[in-house]
Amino acid sequence: MDDEIYSVALTTVDNPYDPFTQFDSWFNYDNQKGYHSCAYLDRISNISDEMSDEEREKAVENAIDEIIKYDFMNIYKKVRISKSKLEEFEEKQASQLQKPIVGLQKLTNSNENSDDFSESAANLQNSETKIEEADEEKEKSADEN
Repeated sequence: MDDEIYSVALTTVDNPYDPFTQFDSWFNYDNQKGYHSCAYLDRISNISDEMSDEEREKAVENAIDEIIKYDFMNIYKKVRISKSKLEEFEEKQASQLQKPIVGLQKLTNSNENSDDFSESAANLQNSETKIEEADEEKEKSADEN
């Protein structure tokens, strides 16, 4: 086996989504089918806060192996991704998440003239009030004559 370092995950043979790169879709599918693989894996793995990251990863992989060993329906499988590919994907996701924020900042900056809009709305309301007052004055004058 090569020297590449991998992360592993538990999935089912019928789930079309990748638990590493399409987690939300994978998780929704898994729960809709009633597998609840994350909860199952959590119950089987013996993880504690005192464990190092390496110890946790090993405990998760051992739990996945145990689940598959006793899987009499043959629905579970272990998938893996190289850590370098996973990091590359996570970096790409992070940069895509920043783009809307930058766009929102540009939109916010371009809307600095929103005070002008508020001022225009206030002027329009004042004009409407003055028109109403003028109409009332005309009615009073007409009534007096």
